[in-house]
Amino acid sequence: METRLKVIADPILKGQHPYHDHRYIVTADMEPEVFKDDGALDWTATDGSIIATMRDCEHQAEYARLFAAAPEMLAALHTALPELEYAHLDPEAHVAAQKIRAAIEKAEGK
Repeated sequence: METRLKVIADPILKGQHPYHDHRYIVTADMEPEVFKDDGALDWTATDGSIIATMRDCEHQAEYARLFAAAPEMLAALHTALPELEYAHLDPEAHVAAQKIRAAIEKAEGK
């Protein structure tokens, strides 16, 4: 079963700067819970997990969405590859199948 991910804002700093609005990649079931600790705001993850913390960069929002979509894209590539391999008589399908196979291998660390 594929892991579903989503992008969330920094629960404390959201809205203060665009980078804070695309800070964490988390599992779809994760919800942040903000609380006060010795008078300072802090937060914790309820259920789910934090997968990655995005660093400040110009294209942070796009990278965060791409990262979050990666498990679904990998599953789609696994589905598409046999169809392209079946169309082996079409040279363009062959090239596409090679590119998809390379992308899958890269994503799976092979």
